[in-house]
Amino acid sequence: MMFHVIDDNLIGGKNTAAIINLFSEKPMLFSSALEYLEYASSSDYQKPKAIFTDVLMFNMNGYELIEKILAIHPDQRFVIMSGRPDLEHPFKNRACSYLSKPFHPMDVKKIILELEKCEQEGPSPEALCAITCGCSLFTPDNWSCPHSA
Repeated sequence: MMFHVIDDNLIGGKNTAAIINLFSEKPMLFSSALEYLEYASSSDYQKPKAIFTDVLMFNMNGYELIEKILAIHPDQRFVIMSGRPDLEHPFKNRACSYLSKPFHPMDVKKIILELEKCEQEGPSPEALCAITCGCSLFTPDNWSCPHSA
């Protein structure tokens, strides 16, 4: 499974990418939402199984990024990484999973396994797609997992 990581904190982004690399193929790392949007609109774009994105980023937050990506790729899956689960946004319920910072590598492994199961079996509570998260404040009210292409 290929993943993309978007985090404007260089150390945090590299660490997340390194953790994902332990449990999956090497992810692509992007240092800003704007950089990622440019890539997502290019002919070189390769759709990942999921995008791991920070929420608080310069120029555009992670929820705004989700809104823009879904306009281009409506079936994309997202994993939100944040130490601020209390931030509200209409697209907060568009993520498949949430990682509360700081997170443990095994939390990332669990999400990767859940995404793989969701990919194979389709979105359902039995597949645990978006059911678990590190912080109860993240739990979205009206969540539905986007279907993969």
